[in-house]
Amino acid sequence: MKILVLIVLFFFPYLSHAQITGKVTTKDGTPISYVNVSVENTFFSTIANENGLFDLDVPKKGKYQLVFQQLGYKTLIKKVTADKFPFEINVSMEEEASVLDEMLIETPKGKDKATWIIKKASEHRKKNDARIKKYTSDFYSKGSIQVIDYPKKFLGYNIEELDPNLKIDSLKNKFIYLSETFSKIAVEKPNHYKEEIKASKISGNDNGFSFNSGLSANFDFYQNIAYYSWKLVSPLAPIAPSYYNFKLMEAFTDDQTEQLIYKIEVKPKRTSEPVLDGYIYIVDGSWEIYAIDATVKGKQVEVPQIDDFFIRQTFSYIKDHNAWIKNSQIIDFNGKILVFKFKGNFNYIYNNLEEIPSFPAKTFSNEIITFQPGSNNRSKEFWQENRPIPLTNLEYRDYNENDKKLAESSTRAYQDSLDKVHNKFNLFKLVQGYKYRNSYNNRTYKYNGLLSTFAFNAVQGFNVTTGLSYLKENPTKKTFYEVGGLINYGIAENKPRFSGFYSQLFDRVYYSKLDITGGSTVHQFGEDYPIKKIINSISSSWFGKNYAKFYHKDFIRVQYEQEVYNGIFTKADIEYANRTPLFNQVKNSPFVKNKSFSSNNPVDPDNFTDAGFIENHIVKLKLNATISFDQKYIMYPYKKENYKNTKYPLLNLNYEKGFASSEKSYNYELLGASLKYNTSLGYIGNFGGFINGGFFINASNIAFMDYKHFYGNETFVGTTKDYLQNFNLLPYYSHSTNNTFLESHFEHNFKGFILNKVPLINKFQWNLVLGFHSLQTKSYSTYYEYSIGLENFGFGKFRPFRIDYVRSYESGVSRDGIVIGIKFLDGML
Repeated sequence: MKILVLIVLFFFPYLSHAQITGKVTTKDGTPISYVNVSVENTFFSTIANENGLFDLDVPKKGKYQLVFQQLGYKTLIKKVTADKFPFEINVSMEEEASVLDEMLIETPKGKDKATWIIKKASEHRKKNDARIKKYTSDFYSKGSIQVIDYPKKFLGYNIEELDPNLKIDSLKNKFIYLSETFSKIAVEKPNHYKEEIKASKISGNDNGFSFNSGLSANFDFYQNIAYYSWKLVSPLAPIAPSYYNFKLMEAFTDDQTEQLIYKIEVKPKRTSEPVLDGYIYIVDGSWEIYAIDATVKGKQVEVPQIDDFFIRQTFSYIKDHNAWIKNSQIIDFNGKILVFKFKGNFNYIYNNLEEIPSFPAKTFSNEIITFQPGSNNRSKEFWQENRPIPLTNLEYRDYNENDKKLAESSTRAYQDSLDKVHNKFNLFKLVQGYKYRNSYNNRTYKYNGLLSTFAFNAVQGFNVTTGLSYLKENPTKKTFYEVGGLINYGIAENKPRFSGFYSQLFDRVYYSKLDITGGSTVHQFGEDYPIKKIINSISSSWFGKNYAKFYHKDFIRVQYEQEVYNGIFTKADIEYANRTPLFNQVKNSPFVKNKSFSSNNPVDPDNFTDAGFIENHIVKLKLNATISFDQKYIMYPYKKENYKNTKYPLLNLNYEKGFASSEKSYNYELLGASLKYNTSLGYIGNFGGFINGGFFINASNIAFMDYKHFYGNETFVGTTKDYLQNFNLLPYYSHSTNNTFLESHFEHNFKGFILNKVPLINKFQWNLVLGFHSLQTKSYSTYYEYSIGLENFGFGKFRPFRIDYVRSYESGVSRDGIVIGIKFLDGML
């Protein structure tokens, strides 16, 4: 019976449809935007749109008391008899009359009234948050982003010339994103959440799924930290007086409940910290939140592209539960990217909330969001009948225009016409690269250009890689297969090398993927390329330091990976390879004539006659399992999107075996394991750790390329966004080992917790980062690094840098260095 009740609750909103419609204005007829409209003492509610128009769904004909709430206006209660549907009612609201001088509130002697009210609300926040602990609710969201202005020219070019399909002014005040979502959510506080998406619509995308979920909108100021896609210190947190100044602005009586409501100004003590600037409304006696109306600057939450976020939450009183429950939330924002100014508006409505005594077993699982089949293909009539916030004229026009474009763009003639433009060939594309696209058949033929693959090393000199490939995609399942061939040519060697590949992604639920590669290549010592190609190219050609060492490899390799169970990912890799020594073909840098390169022997840089290993062939088997404990996920119709549980570390287990080598001493086994942990510590920032260890078996005389190599750095450039697997000053290959090893990396990013409190320094919006790294191997003394750095370094909205001062210790010897990391170079390196 319990299951039947839940099924009815999930589908009830779509079994019937009855609307009370109307418009909310001031006395002089000016529309009032975003008024909360609800049926008194029920969970039936909606929000008026920016023109004051509203649609309110009610279960049946009858008498209702409608409650109209808007901050700054007196709560309006209107009795109606809805004897037909749609039933129309237009209302006007009066500005709120406040009292402050003679408020009937007793506070302890000498206590500031605003601070005392906030303290009472803080003391009662857990109780108030738990008034309804188990419930289901309907959820609706409408979100939009619009370009509101841009110049006619950018970097000397007319903007319309950047895209032949773009007409000047065609973007102004039009939507670059418009989306709606209907879902049913189930909650069991504090840890259980389940959401089923009933309908999802994105303007201009007939196969898209909106990200406007109830989970993403769960912005709760009863918690110490209110999380959105960023985090804010709540005014009700025990530590809030360290972040806010409070001032009692006014008080008024809510006409529905006759309870006194306090309007308290919350002002940041330091505008550099993640805090609100605005008002929180508190109910006298119960100390519940009545409303939130505040702003936060993008730079305060490290979203520099946004100038301001505007946050508004409205709570309605439910008599049966004697509680004020959040029923709507609005988040607006504005900002600028390059020369394009934009604004956004996201509305969230919680409706038809039902308290549940107890949920059936298996209601909650690691699947936190799922999509009903066909949820992204609901008819236009469905949306017209069910959306609770009426569309504006601009939104109607956007949907209609994009529907026409979708119908047109699905034809072969239209897709062929676009391909004809994009497939145009010119001689520059011989260097840049070229793609020939057949959109209708989802096929792409690609030629790799020479420019992006141009490199330099001491073995080949200047070298370039190019190739051809064919890609076939399945747009419905988002899968593909790709086959291609590559040619690498080193000028100093005067030798080409050929290789080929086949790659296929079978699905995006288990992410089953097959990769087959083979041919000839110049390979770096270390399977994972511990020295980035661009770093070695620049250091070799411009500074005369050939850090990376190479060998020739003829090989064939097969790799298969997939998730075998939620949170358990496996990978199997087998390779046959013939490895041949290589020697420097270039004596020194083309730009530094007086400095010779070191040898290509990674163990003995002064030995130019011995490569450090004997030519050999070998078969290598690698098995890997990664375990993400208690992993949560969203199940789309065509894919599974995983979310690591930050309570637990990520465990990685690996086994590697080299066998059938032409040199028996090169056979070996390697067992390893690692733990990686990242978590938020609330006010005081983010902590991360990585521990990796392992040991070799029968590996005393193996080839150097099969050693365990570590990510070192001998430059001043940080080569990754993730510093938890890298050493900042460790020389390349210096501690590579064929024995036991243990590396540890720990880092804490205070996210402004310290520097935002320092006068003048807090103007720069820097984040203090402390790091510790260590490496223990049987063959070497323990190596340590300590670092102190500044993250979010830059100016204005451009903050891609991280700067670290690093000090290392080994065998009583210390070294110092400065490392500069650049975020956007991570993928390029």
